[in-house]
Amino acid sequence: MEEVGKHTKTLKNILQNLNDENYLQAEQQFCEILKWLWKSVVGPVLDSLGYKGSRKVDAVLPRIWWVA
Repeated sequence: MEEVGKHTKTLKNILQNLNDENYLQAEQQFCEILKWLWKSVVGPVLDSLGYKGSRKVDAVLPRIWWVA
């Protein structure tokens, strides 16, 4: 849970202080948060649902509804 708080604070800081001068740094921080979110939440959920590996480009995937 400590990691959640850390990333939440970072995201809040990014959004409150975003400007032209720090845009690239903010983008990099945001990408790191998204990578962590995928690794910590989305990936494990999809794995547990059996959606592992790559799919064909034209494959129809089931719809997943994310509810907080």
